[in-house]
Amino acid sequence: MKKLLKNEKGAALSFVIMTLLVLFIMASIVASLAQANIKQASSQEYGLQAHYAARSGAEMAFEALWNEKSGNTLLKSLKNGSKFSEQSITFPDDAGSAKVTINYTKKDSDELIEIHSKGSYKNATRNIVLKVYFEVDSEDTNKSILKEIVW
Repeated sequence: MKKLLKNEKGAALSFVIMTLLVLFIMASIVASLAQANIKQASSQEYGLQAHYAARSGAEMAFEALWNEKSGNTLLKSLKNGSKFSEQSITFPDDAGSAKVTINYTKKDSDELIEIHSKGSYKNATRNIVLKVYFEVDSEDTNKSILKEIVW
């Protein structure tokens, strides 16, 4: 029995194989973590780009409320009962797209415009709602006075 324990031939080979096995397992774990990290970073980047596309769409719709076309603004059209159909915006340089809808409600002397924007970039989408509160001037002008903007 002592002769079997004293025979150490091949021990170095088994030590090298075990060491290589441990190193291979560690390298596999590191590669897996790196790949997961890259995937998560890409997902965050796409989500952020979709957020900015949605925000840009909402800001473009907000600007369109006062942009005059042939003496009329979108705000006046909404007040007169016109409906705003969903508009799609594609941004240049493959920067994403946005789908925008606008809802108008009036209660007594208060008006509310809700701008819903859904931004898309690659496989990510984000939604933004911009609420614009107005108060109608009680005098003869019947103008809308901006009260508050809430993102």
